[in-house]
Amino acid sequence: MNTIRLIGDVHGKWKQYRGITRDIPYSLQIGDFGFKMEHERHLEHRDSECHKICFGNHDDYTFLNAAHSMGNFGTFKGIFCIRGAFSIDYAYRLEGQSWWSNEQLTYSEMMEALDAYEQAKPDILVTHDCPKFIYDSLGYTPYTGNRTSSFLSHLFKIHKPKQWFFGHHHMSRMWNIQGCEFRCLNELEYVDIEI
Repeated sequence: MNTIRLIGDVHGKWKQYRGITRDIPYSLQIGDFGFKMEHERHLEHRDSECHKICFGNHDDYTFLNAAHSMGNFGTFKGIFCIRGAFSIDYAYRLEGQSWWSNEQLTYSEMMEALDAYEQAKPDILVTHDCPKFIYDSLGYTPYTGNRTSSFLSHLFKIHKPKQWFFGHHHMSRMWNIQGCEFRCLNELEYVDIEI
């Protein structure tokens, strides 16, 4: 058995991230790692075979295909990951510097992720955002442009994992819905799971 550390949003807090991952063999950061400087430092200081990032909405998407990235979706140490989320503050950000138009999967990318998810039927799922039906428990409703949360709700109908971890909402919360344990990780919060 090995331990993998799941880590909430980092938002460029590189020193704290380094401390969290210093003595752990594997980690999976669940999005909003940071922009260009943070991704470059991650590539320099952490083995990309052992420490991965499932991109969120506040990530530099020029690094989406870098070695440390999970890409659009994929499996790391038995954990299925799907990237993306909607930035409610996109109007106040600069495209290509602090906001990327491909922060959410396209329809065809969603269909590819759906096929892979349906085939994998994972026990553990990591996403940056959460299904739309969780938003009520968070105290607000998804924005119209948020196709990610709707897609994630559809995945839950197809296959219910045992555990579903996400970030994005900057709070520490847990729910059990239809036998699935949902857990929202706050910024720099982490949880260790055995794989």
